[in-house]
Amino acid sequence: KLRETSPFRWASGSWETETGNNNHRNRKGNAMVFSRRSKPVFRGSDYYKSVWIGKRTVKEGECASIWGLDGCAREVMGPRLVIVVLSQVRFLDEFCADQQQYLKVQHKDGTIEHLRGPLSLFSNPVKHQSVEVCQAEILDSTDVLLVSTAPPPAPGGLPRHDAKEVSGPTPECLNPSPRVAEMRLVKGPCCFIPSASERVLTFRWGETDPHGGGGLMRT
Repeated sequence: KLRETSPFRWASGSWETETGNNNHRNRKGNAMVFSRRSKPVFRGSDYYKSVWIGKRTVKEGECASIWGLDGCAREVMGPRLVIVVLSQVRFLDEFCADQQQYLKVQHKDGTIEHLRGPLSLFSNPVKHQSVEVCQAEILDSTDVLLVSTAPPPAPGGLPRHDAKEVSGPTPECLNPSPRVAEMRLVKGPCCFIPSASERVLTFRWGETDPHGGGGLMRT
């Protein structure tokens, strides 16, 4: 049994020290290490609970999604104390992008959105398919990027006609005109973040042109 003057105390199933230092030495000079159970400050998607009746404290800096008995979900942003009845609670992961990054967000409807940093976003499985932190393109004064912009999507098709033929001229949506991607050059110095419809083209350069052009040959 430890004395009252001992620097050690029993808490949460492990020995801890009052001063917070776990490294001490016994009378023989041997080091004694006391491990403590550490928990993350903020909970993420690894926290998932089914609650019959209870409460949950969503701390400042946290966000949770709660599904009720009717199957509807509500998003709770901390700080807040929530009374939970016959519900499922899942905390959300937070993604953060700085000034030289952006968030690539794919929504449940298939659309993709690029959000320029600095910002943070909680990935909600009800709304988002995936969230990814991407690096921006940092260009020097001698750098140039070739960016391809995808053409806008074609208009929707014709409404459905049951057992009827469509007469007259062929609609444009059935014989669409060719759509060509647009190309543009981005010159540095700048911090370039592409939009969801843009793509940075990359090239690999090989040996000198064998036809005597004097330059490098693109492969």
